[in-house]
Amino acid sequence: MDTIKQQALKLISRLPDDSSWDDVLAELKSQKMNAAEAAVADREEKLPLLNEFIAKLKSVLNDEFPSAQEIILEPSPDGERVKGVIISESFAGTDDADRQDKVWDILEDKLRQSEQRRVLSLIAYTPEEYRAFKEE
Repeated sequence: MDTIKQQALKLISRLPDDSSWDDVLAELKSQKMNAAEAAVADREEKLPLLNEFIAKLKSVLNDEFPSAQEIILEPSPDGERVKGVIISESFAGTDDADRQDKVWDILEDKLRQSEQRRVLSLIAYTPEEYRAFKEE
């Protein structure tokens, strides 16, 4: 990977000799815009597969936590993984580590390793804990 200085030198070397600093800045802005558009296009391309995975994960979690009041899953900021919460009274009286162990034991049993890597985080809350979290 080129350093920022190397990238700038390559950019400047591609511009005509009579280019101004405004031309350089315009080209930098253009490159930044193109990179942002490419990132959006990449996320949009992956979205159907991610939505399919979210549906599968939600089905697994609904089967394993039938008493859950709510299971909320959404794409993580990278657009490749999933994050979410499981809200269930069944977590009452259980510490966080035991909750996570239970959730991940289920994921390890029901999902392939490649699918497990797509789960960024799943936080287990009781309804009261989730209400308190939302109020913060």
